Amino acid sequence: LALKIFGRESASWALFCSVCSWFNFFCTVRTFSNSVESVVTVVSLFHWPLGAKRGAGDQGVESYVKALFFAGFAVILRPTSGVVWVYIALTEMVGMRNWIGRFNFVLKLALPMAFGLLLLSLAIDRVFYGEWTFVIWNFLEFNVFKGLDKLYGTHPFYWYFTEGFTTVLGVFVPFLLHGIRKAWALPREDASQRDAGRGDPRVLGYAMLWAMIIYSFGGHKEFRFVLPLLPMALVYCGYALDVICRAASKWKEKSPSPAAVQWGQRSVAVIVAVNAVMAAYLSFVHQKSPISVMRFLRNEGISNSRDLKRVHFLMPCHSTPYYSHLHRNVPMWFIDCSPPYMVEPPSARRDLQQVKYFERNPLAFVNEIYSSVEKGGETDPAISTEGVWVKWKHHELPSHMVTFDSFERSLLPFFQRHGYEKVTSLFHSHLKGDADASEHHGYASIWYRKSRKRTG
Repeated sequence: LALKIFGRESASWALFCSVCSWFNFFCTVRTFSNSVESVVTVVSLFHWPLGAKRGAGDQGVESYVKALFFAGFAVILRPTSGVVWVYIALTEMVGMRNWIGRFNFVLKLALPMAFGLLLLSLAIDRVFYGEWTFVIWNFLEFNVFKGLDKLYGTHPFYWYFTEGFTTVLGVFVPFLLHGIRKAWALPREDASQRDAGRGDPRVLGYAMLWAMIIYSFGGHKEFRFVLPLLPMALVYCGYALDVICRAASKWKEKSPSPAAVQWGQRSVAVIVAVNAVMAAYLSFVHQKSPISVMRFLRNEGISNSRDLKRVHFLMPCHSTPYYSHLHRNVPMWFIDCSPPYMVEPPSARRDLQQVKYFERNPLAFVNEIYSSVEKGGETDPAISTEGVWVKWKHHELPSHMVTFDSFERSLLPFFQRHGYEKVTSLFHSHLKGDADASEHHGYASIWYRKSRKRTG
């Protein structure tokens, strides 16, 4: 992509930035749909003209077809990807000289590709869901029309600009700004940059700005949501480094002093050092307890006499990698975070999500959810085949419970009453991971209860 817009030298520096990026190291390698979306978006942008002169005949059409295919795939994967492509497509249509070209683009290329990919998506979802499901509509209904994304945390409108995307970029922020500034002046400095095959250097910048503004209207925000914008930003960072190094070379020719090349060397050194430290700390130290917990549980009953019979996680939903790291056939349960209205049967519904109820009053939550244990065991509500079934009662206490230190103090009376003993504490983090988090989790603790045989 950088090669297409700025040339080979800038492309080499953009690759360097991508390899060094702490967020690529931290996030792109994970099994997030955003990771695939990011890769597919870059591929589609590579095939898109981006304001360059279009190839003639079948070659130009083939380029559009490839770009539209990958763009459509990205939208099906994550509908929010459509935000970027709304701007890209409108820019392309405005750049067309007449209405005939726009008509052909929409009716002969865009709509047939969108219709074909949509049918393919419906067919695949029909096979795996067992019923006709329009995932894109469900996504929009849940997150946009009903605004239920806010159940999972909210941030202010400006968060992507002040914290979200700036944190993702890290040390690359000044290079991004410098690259954009130089790129905006490029067409006036060198008209040859806009020859056939070379894209408009301003298109990606405007697309990033447009996407960040639209994303900002959403209440729930996450760093990974702007991952598809990171490759676009690194294209400008690569161009900025190219400009800096070319300027340093000119200074070196004019002056024999080694200070002439210090800017380029220092820039590279700072990028490598800062990103290496951030990648190492955030990948191997920060919030490491989920992996440590599952590793500890995997060895229970093997390296000691504590039998691992059942595990309950008294912490926010999906806090651990669960069975993917346990590799043992042991019953486990974690607190649910489904929206209340989706819970079936209706008798199991509450005013709050399970996780919100737990976070507000951990002791009251466990006293309710394990109340059937003290009453001699009660059956759970009938399981419905519709909606989300949430288990609100447990008729048996687990052998192991896992929680964070921030909840541990409230849960201590429950643990003591039922004979649980803390067997280990595993480091989690030095600071809060989310700005809107109510508590800082310093460590995760594992509690064990010996099984008691009933008599009589």
